[in-house]
Amino acid sequence: MKKTVEITANFTGTIPKASYENEKPFYGFKETIQLDEGEIMTDAELISRQKQLHDYCYKQFRLQAEMANIERIQKEYQNIRFYDCGDGRKYPSVTSILNWDADFSIPADELAQYASRGSIIHKQV
Repeated sequence: MKKTVEITANFTGTIPKASYENEKPFYGFKETIQLDEGEIMTDAELISRQKQLHDYCYKQFRLQAEMANIERIQKEYQNIRFYDCGDGRKYPSVTSILNWDADFSIPADELAQYASRGSIIHKQV
Protein backbone atom coordinates (compact mmCIF):
# COMPACT_ATOMS: atom_id res chain seq x y z
CA MET A 1 0.00 0.00 0.00
CA LYS A 2 1.33 3.44 -0.95
CA LYS A 3 1.58 6.27 1.48
CA THR A 4 0.81 9.84 0.40
CA VAL A 5 2.65 12.83 1.81
CA GLU A 6 1.50 16.38 1.09
CA ILE A 7 3.85 19.34 1.37
CA THR A 8 2.50 22.87 1.17
CA ALA A 9 4.24 26.22 1.14
CA ASN A 10 3.03 29.75 0.46
CA PHE A 11 4.01 33.36 0.61
CA THR A 12 1.95 36.52 0.54
CA GLY A 13 2.59 40.18 1.20
CA THR A 14 1.73 43.71 0.20
CA ILE A 15 3.51 45.48 -2.63
CA PRO A 16 3.09 49.25 -2.47
CA LYS A 17 2.70 50.31 -6.11
CA ALA A 18 1.59 53.90 -5.75
CA SER A 19 0.34 56.34 -3.15
CA TYR A 20 -3.13 54.85 -2.80
CA GLU A 21 -2.86 51.52 -4.57
CA ASN A 22 -1.40 48.21 -3.37
CA GLU A 23 -0.99 44.72 -4.77
CA LYS A 24 -1.42 41.70 -2.52
CA PRO A 25 -0.27 38.66 -4.48
CA PHE A 26 -0.42 35.17 -3.01
CA TYR A 27 1.82 32.35 -4.17
CA GLY A 28 1.29 28.82 -2.99
CA PHE A 29 2.41 25.31 -3.86
CA LYS A 30 1.09 21.94 -2.85
CA GLU A 31 3.17 18.88 -3.67
CA THR A 32 1.90 15.33 -3.30
CA ILE A 33 4.50 12.60 -2.96
CA GLN A 34 3.66 8.92 -3.29
CA LEU A 35 5.89 6.70 -1.18
CA ASP A 36 6.23 3.00 -1.84
CA GLU A 37 5.57 0.51 0.94
CA GLY A 38 8.38 0.68 3.47
CA GLU A 39 9.75 3.93 2.02
CA ILE A 40 9.91 6.89 4.41
CA MET A 41 10.78 10.57 4.26
CA THR A 42 12.59 11.95 7.24
CA ASP A 43 11.48 15.17 8.88
CA ALA A 44 14.65 16.83 7.60
CA GLU A 45 13.78 15.83 4.01
CA LEU A 46 10.23 17.14 4.37
CA ILE A 47 11.40 20.43 5.87
CA SER A 48 14.06 20.82 3.19
CA ARG A 49 11.50 20.29 0.40
CA GLN A 50 9.05 22.71 2.05
CA LYS A 51 11.80 25.33 2.31
CA GLN A 52 12.57 24.91 -1.40
CA LEU A 53 8.90 25.47 -2.26
CA HIS A 54 8.69 28.47 0.09
CA ASP A 55 11.84 29.99 -1.43
CA TYR A 56 10.33 29.62 -4.90
CA CYS A 57 7.13 31.37 -3.71
CA TYR A 58 9.22 34.21 -2.26
CA LYS A 59 11.22 34.49 -5.49
CA GLN A 60 7.98 34.88 -7.46
CA PHE A 61 6.75 37.51 -4.98
CA ARG A 62 9.99 39.53 -5.35
CA LEU A 63 9.74 39.31 -9.15
CA GLN A 64 6.15 40.62 -8.95
CA ALA A 65 7.35 43.48 -6.72
CA GLU A 66 10.07 44.40 -9.23
CA MET A 67 7.57 44.38 -12.09
CA ALA A 68 5.16 46.61 -10.12
CA ASN A 69 7.99 49.07 -9.43
CA ILE A 70 8.98 49.14 -13.11
CA GLU A 71 5.35 49.77 -14.12
CA ARG A 72 5.17 52.67 -11.65
CA ILE A 73 8.41 54.18 -12.98
CA GLN A 74 7.19 53.83 -16.56
CA LYS A 75 3.99 55.70 -15.68
CA GLU A 76 5.81 58.49 -13.82
CA TYR A 77 8.75 58.91 -16.20
CA GLN A 78 7.73 58.48 -19.82
CA ASN A 79 11.26 59.20 -21.09
CA ILE A 80 12.92 56.16 -19.45
CA ARG A 81 13.10 53.11 -21.72
CA PHE A 82 13.31 49.55 -20.39
CA TYR A 83 14.67 46.43 -22.07
CA ASP A 84 13.39 42.92 -21.43
CA CYS A 85 16.34 40.60 -20.84
CA GLY A 86 14.35 37.40 -21.37
CA ASP A 87 14.11 36.27 -17.75
CA GLY A 88 10.95 38.29 -17.08
CA ARG A 89 12.91 41.21 -15.68
CA LYS A 90 13.27 44.60 -17.30
CA TYR A 91 16.31 46.83 -17.03
CA PRO A 92 16.47 50.58 -17.75
CA SER A 93 18.39 51.80 -20.75
CA VAL A 94 21.74 53.34 -19.77
CA THR A 95 21.17 56.35 -22.03
CA SER A 96 17.75 56.89 -20.44
CA ILE A 97 19.34 57.00 -16.99
CA LEU A 98 22.20 59.28 -18.07
CA ASN A 99 19.85 61.71 -19.84
CA TRP A 100 16.89 61.66 -17.45
CA ASP A 101 17.55 65.24 -16.29
CA ALA A 102 18.93 66.64 -19.54
CA ASP A 103 16.28 69.40 -19.54
CA PHE A 104 17.28 70.51 -16.03
CA SER A 105 20.05 73.07 -15.99
CA ILE A 106 21.30 75.81 -13.69
CA PRO A 107 23.26 78.78 -15.02
CA ALA A 108 26.96 78.63 -14.06
CA ASP A 109 26.83 81.79 -11.89
CA GLU A 110 23.83 80.45 -9.95
CA LEU A 111 25.54 77.09 -9.50
CA ALA A 112 28.67 78.82 -8.13
CA GLN A 113 26.48 80.75 -5.68
CA TYR A 114 24.85 77.52 -4.40
CA ALA A 115 28.28 75.87 -4.10
CA SER A 116 29.67 78.79 -2.12
CA ARG A 117 26.73 78.79 0.26
CA GLY A 118 27.16 75.04 0.78
CA SER A 119 30.87 75.51 1.55
CA ILE A 120 30.11 78.29 4.07
CA ILE A 121 27.50 76.18 5.86
CA HIS A 122 29.89 73.24 5.90
CA LYS A 123 32.62 75.35 7.53
CA GLN A 124 30.16 76.70 10.12
CA VAL A 125 29.09 73.21 11.13
